[in-house]
Amino acid sequence: MPELGILGSGKAASNDPVGNFRWLDQSNKRISWGVGADDRWHFADNEMSVRQALVEDGISPETRMRVPGGDIVQRMNVISIGLDSAALIEYENETPVPVAVVIILENYGHLEIDGPIAYMMSNQIIHASKPVASCCSSEDMQGLLRSIEEGEPQPPRKGATLDATRSAALLFPLPHATKLRLLISSEGISGLPNPKECPSFTEIANGWERHFDAGMQFTIPSTRILNAIKASKRHLLIGSGQPIESEFWNKETPTEVVPLSAAALFHWGHLEAGKNLLLKYMERSNPGLFRKKVPRDTLVTLCAWESYFRFAPIDGMAEILLRWMEETLQFLLSNLSWKRKLGRKDNCLEVAALQSSIKILERSGEKILAEEIRSQLKQIKNSTYLTSTTEPLDAALLGGENSYQRFLTAFNNRHDQEKVSPTVNDSVAKSDLTGSFPNGDRYQDPMSSALFLLSVRKSLVQELHPSHGESSILLHEGFDSNWIGSPIEVERAPIDGGEIGLAIRWHGVAPALLWQATTETEFVLRAPMLDTGWSTNQLKGETLLAKQMLPETAVSIVDPQETSRRSSHDNGGKGGSFR
Repeated sequence: MPELGILGSGKAASNDPVGNFRWLDQSNKRISWGVGADDRWHFADNEMSVRQALVEDGISPETRMRVPGGDIVQRMNVISIGLDSAALIEYENETPVPVAVVIILENYGHLEIDGPIAYMMSNQIIHASKPVASCCSSEDMQGLLRSIEEGEPQPPRKGATLDATRSAALLFPLPHATKLRLLISSEGISGLPNPKECPSFTEIANGWERHFDAGMQFTIPSTRILNAIKASKRHLLIGSGQPIESEFWNKETPTEVVPLSAAALFHWGHLEAGKNLLLKYMERSNPGLFRKKVPRDTLVTLCAWESYFRFAPIDGMAEILLRWMEETLQFLLSNLSWKRKLGRKDNCLEVAALQSSIKILERSGEKILAEEIRSQLKQIKNSTYLTSTTEPLDAALLGGENSYQRFLTAFNNRHDQEKVSPTVNDSVAKSDLTGSFPNGDRYQDPMSSALFLLSVRKSLVQELHPSHGESSILLHEGFDSNWIGSPIEVERAPIDGGEIGLAIRWHGVAPALLWQATTETEFVLRAPMLDTGWSTNQLKGETLLAKQMLPETAVSIVDPQETSRRSSHDNGGKGGSFR
């Protein structure tokens, strides 16, 4: 049940579990569908036979409705139309008999039908690949459905207006083995192209794959995790082009969702998209001259920027942010002083923000100010500790070897999933068959996408930067024993000052690890989940790690004598028969 859109601009749309959709900023408008088959009318909202998954390319949602003779298949995505966007919807008849498809519009106002085009206020709202065969409208949905079932829709009259103030229906014939395509705009466009000339869903998927290829890639033997990663990345890349005040970002998500989403994009190598999102967000934020407390989203913003500066080449952004940082740090240190007087010790998010600030200041050449913050941070750390009430996200941003588990805990808490030692495999169980994570009344929300991306990234490659001592990189903290024997690869994972790639090949149950990093930062490479005794500081190499323990498999134990007695009883004691 993904949210769909394009990169850079255009409206985003929500696709529900039965293939109905609406534009996110138009909560009162909705488009649903139904099929007129040999037996009766089947409306998606009421049919138990409707199921949804992804097409084979793993990008576009595909909804199937079972009717006598086979399936009617709906595929959907959003494509660019100039600087705007439109929903491309396709219906295919896989049954051996003709059917009719009805498109139901709710609260679309007055429409004028001219052949395959529906106009709203002289703008094209729908362009179909076939002319509208018949149409009708009603004051309420039940009345409209009754009119359709009783065969009341009539062919549209030229120049006549269809009142879709409440609900209206457009009917199209769909013969055996044919397709119906529609382009649907959010508010109307002066000229929608013919949907027959629009890209195929394979071409749409290829375009998205090219965007994904620019960032970190990985391969594991779990299609469900791969689909969830792809859906989450696509979701946040779409969001990076949405206005901060849009429904995409403002709908019941916590205030830190934008900077956390930017951090997730940084960790997966989509630096430009994450940077543009974070800059747009900061344009609307202001520390305030009289504020006594730095808000959570500002603290998370500092942590997000630190990820950017670790992964991105030098581009002058640190100098641009310097004045904002100085003001923010002044408020932050003042607030910490006030909290310490009250004996409040849970300062994890503030400490995480200060740690990030030091890295950013050093990157901008402000080494004196960075050292001042570092000296104050030492005192603050001495009076800070994790408590049972510490937010898992705050503890995760603080860093350390447990940050992978803490990101997973934050994700699971959002979905009310309690587990002592969660894994990525446990968390992905919350996704639907399109790889999306429904939450509340939203079929895919950016906070879940961001937390899941950060969790999986930490499960594969996790950097540790202690205040003293050498940095280290932990590999495969989320390794699952069910992956034993299957190839695992990670490509272009961003690390401090560069990238790392790695692969696992198998010699029986012993993993052969191959790796190559490009960075000038010194680090120790470890894989404690696979081999607690192995480490290296080499940028490139291969090694055979410790043998892995195969997962236990439940086996039913049967008493042979009892089986023999049952067999004899069932066959009358005279032997079996193949008849």
